[in-house]
Amino acid sequence: MWEELNLKSLRWQFVESVEPARVVQMRTSSVMQEDNIFAQVTVRMHTKQKLAIYDQFGRLYMGNETVPRDVLEYIVYEKHLSNLYGKWRLHGKIRPCWLSAKDNVLPTFVKPSVCPNATQEIDVQLEEQNIISVE
Repeated sequence: MWEELNLKSLRWQFVESVEPARVVQMRTSSVMQEDNIFAQVTVRMHTKQKLAIYDQFGRLYMGNETVPRDVLEYIVYEKHLSNLYGKWRLHGKIRPCWLSAKDNVLPTFVKPSVCPNATQEIDVQLEEQNIISVE
């Protein structure tokens, strides 16, 4: 678990694929020995997703649970080919340099409503009536 999500609830939903996922790159490499082979596959995924993060009291902290966002990801999967029972696992994500700067999701706050106090107007009227000139 990430430290940023401590005491928070995360709601994520996959909405749809904007484009079909496609393999961008495949690589194999032996590590230390010839028979110790790993494979990595980079997949480009363009999808629509919803993400909302709530704090420990159930208030919306980041994101929006109703509005989907376009997400372009390059995901790297890895498998130990030498292991007969090896499984594909998520190795990481790649952020290309040509992709625009990451849109930081700003924390969501409820703007407090400003109510004019009726007592302030009364105090001002009383002060205007009791003006004393200082000589």
